[in-house]
Amino acid sequence: MGKSLSILKITGHFEGLSFYELNGQIVVRRTGGFDSKKLKTDPKYARVREHNQAFTESSICGKYFRQALKSYLPKLRVSYVHSRVLGLFQQITQLDTQNPKGALRFFEGLKTPQAHALVQNFEFDSAMAFSALWGGTGQWNASQTTYTLNAIKPKQIQAPEGATHVGLRLIDLGLDFEQLGPALIQEGNVQLFSLNPKSSEHKAVVLTTKELNAPSQMSLLFLEFYQAQDQDMIPCAKAYLKVIKLKIKNSDA
Repeated sequence: MGKSLSILKITGHFEGLSFYELNGQIVVRRTGGFDSKKLKTDPKYARVREHNQAFTESSICGKYFRQALKSYLPKLRVSYVHSRVLGLFQQITQLDTQNPKGALRFFEGLKTPQAHALVQNFEFDSAMAFSALWGGTGQWNASQTTYTLNAIKPKQIQAPEGATHVGLRLIDLGLDFEQLGPALIQEGNVQLFSLNPKSSEHKAVVLTTKELNAPSQMSLLFLEFYQAQDQDMIPCAKAYLKVIKLKIKNSDA
């Protein structure tokens, strides 16, 4: 890097040099950057091309997934939730063993057992694990068609100040990550629970999933707190979301 001592102040590019002002002085650097032709063909940039392809694939599929949840994600009030989804999708794309580096596909990686574990362990909000927030536990029946939430006590739920009730909803998403066709969504009814500490233990709740005609299906729990005001239930500022099942058609994962 050089500094100009001339009284002339030049900025911009000239004969392979870049002139710009820094702290009141003109600084000179050689113009750098990638050569677009070499980037596409030079063997030295093979790893760069592979990385770009996997990143693009993950970005496209991540946006497709976020668009399918566009009615819910803003309610989470999670900063950079798109970055968290992208990070998850990049991990899954790298699990593709059916295609060579530089041609990885997200939907192939999603078929693996490792992807199922990643998806079900994923937290949309890194600051609050869903299991820590919600004191109850749940399990699927043998046919994977109903999800039973075990009985819980209101004091087990970490509710925000002012909340009087908590609502749970089961959401089924039908997704086609190969063709990126229209996403299907099935939304269950909201199950409301009182947060009054004097309330007795709530009975178990059975949520029924609906099989959708799509290559992959995700079942998610959406949790939202409410404040009762007269006859109305006013949603509190923040909600939570958790994937509880991933199913791939014609897959043993």
